[in-house]
Amino acid sequence: MMHAVRVIDGVWITAVSGRLDVGTGRMRSHSNGRQLSWQAPGSSNAGEHVHCGVDAEYLLYDGDDDNAWVRVQVDVSELLPSPQDSQVYMADLYDNGLCPDDFDAGEAVAGALETNTLYLQNDGDAAVHQVAMWIDAASDNTIVFRIGGGAWVSPADEASAEVVAETIAPGANVSVTVRVVIAAESPSDDDALCKLHAVFQALG
Repeated sequence: MMHAVRVIDGVWITAVSGRLDVGTGRMRSHSNGRQLSWQAPGSSNAGEHVHCGVDAEYLLYDGDDDNAWVRVQVDVSELLPSPQDSQVYMADLYDNGLCPDDFDAGEAVAGALETNTLYLQNDGDAAVHQVAMWIDAASDNTIVFRIGGGAWVSPADEASAEVVAETIAPGANVSVTVRVVIAAESPSDDDALCKLHAVFQALG
């Protein structure tokens, strides 16, 4: 998971695509301040302007990669009535429910397990198909996951991603059990990265 550091007035980022990299993106408002655009870290082009005329959530897409989106909540009363330009730093988010507890020195020496259940929720209006997950290679500890009572798996890239659901209907979800393994004699670490990616192959 990631989070944004600093955005323009009247805009809050509520969700970001797993496609985004750590780094600096750019958010701009245009015209009377009620049109927004997004340029992801590492991208050369901002996406199309999105008109934000009422208080609501909006999706802003990057110009090079539609999958590098951000979802924003807009309060139009706080938008400045002239174009604004802000750098937005995308950082990894810690203590996010995947591995919510820091492991202190004693736990690290003894070794530890942290097991949690995640829910992949389809909040859209269309079904998504061939939903798959994999573990980011930059993760600091051993991570495995499973669906139901199935075998624990640990795919390390998108090419070997594990299909966790053939279809998730609108409003439905699928649960995934995630286990983080801290090996005995590990050094303590108050910001160990535990990062998963999810993707779907078809919509509708």
